[in-house]
Order: sequence, then structure tokens, then C-alpha cells
Amino acid sequence: MSEKDAQQQQQQFSMVPLESDPQTARNSSSSSTTPVHQVDTTTETDNGDLTPTPAQCTKDSWPQFFVLPHLLKKNAWILLAATTFVMLVYIWLYLGSLWSPMSRVKNVEIVFYNADKGFDYTQTPAPLAQLFQTITHNNSMGAMIQNQIMDPQGQLNHIFSWIDKTNEEGWDRDALVEHVEKARTWGLLYIPANFSNNFLSYAPSTTTGPATAATLKTLDMEYSIMNPVLVYGQNFATYVVFIVLYIGSMLAVYSICKYLPNTIETIGVLTFGNETNEPIRKSSQIPKFPAIRIVLARHAVAMLFSLVHTIAIWMVPQVLHGHQMSEHFNGGIAFAFIWFAGVSFISILFLLSHLLTVDGFQGPATMLMILMFTSSGGILDWVIMPGFFRVGKIFPFTYGVRGLRAIYFGSLRQEMWINWLVILAWIVIPGISTLFLARSEIRLRRENMRRTHSIQPQQV
Repeated sequence: MSEKDAQQQQQQFSMVPLESDPQTARNSSSSSTTPVHQVDTTTETDNGDLTPTPAQCTKDSWPQFFVLPHLLKKNAWILLAATTFVMLVYIWLYLGSLWSPMSRVKNVEIVFYNADKGFDYTQTPAPLAQLFQTITHNNSMGAMIQNQIMDPQGQLNHIFSWIDKTNEEGWDRDALVEHVEKARTWGLLYIPANFSNNFLSYAPSTTTGPATAATLKTLDMEYSIMNPVLVYGQNFATYVVFIVLYIGSMLAVYSICKYLPNTIETIGVLTFGNETNEPIRKSSQIPKFPAIRIVLARHAVAMLFSLVHTIAIWMVPQVLHGHQMSEHFNGGIAFAFIWFAGVSFISILFLLSHLLTVDGFQGPATMLMILMFTSSGGILDWVIMPGFFRVGKIFPFTYGVRGLRAIYFGSLRQEMWINWLVILAWIVIPGISTLFLARSEIRLRRENMRRTHSIQPQQV
């Protein structure tokens, strides 16, 4: 056989498909590492080039349309779990704090005091006096009401938690009213000493005859609450004001940390020693801003932002119709107190931004706002909320609401100093912690800048 005939036979053999021999196909499919679906994916053109088949082109284009499998990876499931948890916390805090408050009204404590001296029948006709004694069993009207309220089986007893101080020594009307104003109890129901005799004024008298408009006396009981709220919207404002101020504080802290230039940190690090003719200086001779001064300057800018925000927030309730202000305070104190609370928010948020980074602190800061808002007693008092929400006693939001209610309505004004003191603690403690954290961060960034810029690129 000639050499040309041998080459032609070899070429013909190499073009035989593997599938033409069943035994060869079985052996090759079991031993070859080439996937079966890749077989016959190309066609040969007239000039011998191999081109993909239409089926292969369609398969290669699938990832461009079916993106979902590429997104549903581990990170997606982690994000799903995290966002679901956040939503669960939000809805639980909101609805949990407001759900079925009437079921806990029994926790509301009301003091009862009966000062009624009873009936005086000296000017009442004998038959009528005997009839009254039979009906009342020689009890006063106040005693009859007292028995109804204090009866464990009575309907009135199950409305509130009644505290009877009638037989306790040392109590009179003024002492009881002061007891309520100091928030020792929610309210007071007081029956005056002349209650029975005022009722008897509606009966005929042996001296004046039948009752007339001139002889009738008012039959009333006194009730007392801490302080009356004349404008409901202003009561709503006592906590909405701080929600808006907290949001403004978040915007201020984020804007200052994210968008204000940080070039002041490079002064004394990258701005000296770059000129050819400039003498070499020791690091101690290079002028620069101390890290503490930079941190304090950022806090000062944030406080300026908060001051402007406070002006806008404070102004709205002041100009609305029917504005209520306690006689013990004035609008200037209200403004100072709102801004003081805003500074505490600034201090807390700066600390969170350094602990969780500028981009990472916003979610936790929002959750903290909702927790403080719902647990502050601003919407409902703690006595008619689940016990968990008493956690609000540690947060500045609670004392902001209390302070503003003292300023507007005079409630708990004797404890106003506590509100100032707690909010001051929330300014000082997070503020000092932030100073140390930020000081270390700035020094570390400056050291990294020195190290990075000390490496000169090689000239090519």
C-alpha cells in the first residue's frame, strides 16, 4: 500500500463517529470524562470550521434569562431570615404595646375616700326621716356608695383597682390630691362631708317648707387626676416631637459621618513633607488637628443640626390654636428641654455609628427608636401594657415624654429634675465612649495613610 493510500485510510477512520460501533460507544461512554450532552453540539462547515448548533446556543443563553437560581444562594436566605426577624420585631412592638389595653384596666389604682358625715334630720319631718332611715339602714349616702365600690362581688369593684383610705389616719382632701399629683396613684374619688345633707336638701323642711331652687344644694363627688389635658393633640405631641427629633438626629449623624469631608484627618499626615525644598521634620513638629478635637468638632456640627431641627419642631405646637402650657414653665424651657433630649439622641447615634459603621448602624438605630417609642408610656401607661414594656424606664425617650408633659400640663413637675438628670447621663456616657473609640479610629487611619504613602511607586 502506498503512503498516500495509507493517509487517506487514516483520515477516513478518524471521521467515523464513535456511536457507529455500539460496543465502542458503550466503552467510551463509561470511561470518557466528556459529558454526554456535549456530544454532537457542533457542526462542520464547508471550510472545515466547527460552529455551535442552535440547541447549544439556546442552552448557553439560558443563564441570561433564568437569573433566579443564581440569586437564591446562601446570602439570600440569610437576608430573608434577617429581614423577617426585623419585621417581626416591628409588628410585635407596635401591636403588642397597644393590644387589648382594656383587659389590664384593673391594674389602674384609684384611691377612694369617704368623708361623708351622714344625714342631719333635725329639720326633716319625722315620718320622712323614719323613711330615710329605713331605706338607708342608718348609713350615710357616702357609706352606701363605698359598700358598692368595695364589694368584691360588685360590678364597680372590677373596673379599677380601688384603694380605700377612708379609715386610715393622716389623710384629708389636700393630702390625697397631692398623693395623686406625685403619681403615687392614678386618680382619686372623694366624697365630701356634706354629701348626705346635700341630698336631704331635696326633701321638705320643717322650717322652710317644700324644697325650692334657693334651698337646693349641689350633690356631687370629686374626682381628681394628675393633671387635666385640654388639648389632645398636644398630648400626642409629647412623644411625636421626640420621634421626629430622633429621625432628624439619625439624618444628621449619617450625613456628617458619610458626606462631610474627612480631609481634616490628613492634615499633618499627607500635607507636609511633599515639597522638594521643604526641610524634613520630625513627626512631633508636624502641625495637625488632635483626634479629640476632630471628634468634638463633628459633635458640635451635629448639635448645630439638632438645634435647627428643634426650632422647627418646637415652633409647630407653639403656634397651633389652644396651645397649653403649665403655669410653672414657659416656652423657653420647652425649647431647651427638647434640644437637650436631641443632644442625647446625637450622643447615642454617634456611638452606634462607631460600633456598627456608618452604613450599618441605621437598622439597629431604627429598631432602638421603635423600642424606645413603644415602651415610653407615651401612648399608653405601663399599668395597662404588658410587663416587658417597662424596659422603657432606662431610655431617654421616656424621660423626654415625661418632661414635656410636665412642661405642658404640669404633671409630675416635682420630678422634673429626674428627667434632666437621666437625659444628661445619656449625653455624657455614650459621648465619652464615642470620644475614645473615634480617637483610636482616627489614629489608626492616620497610621495607615502614613504607611501607604511612604511606599513610593517604582519608576518604569
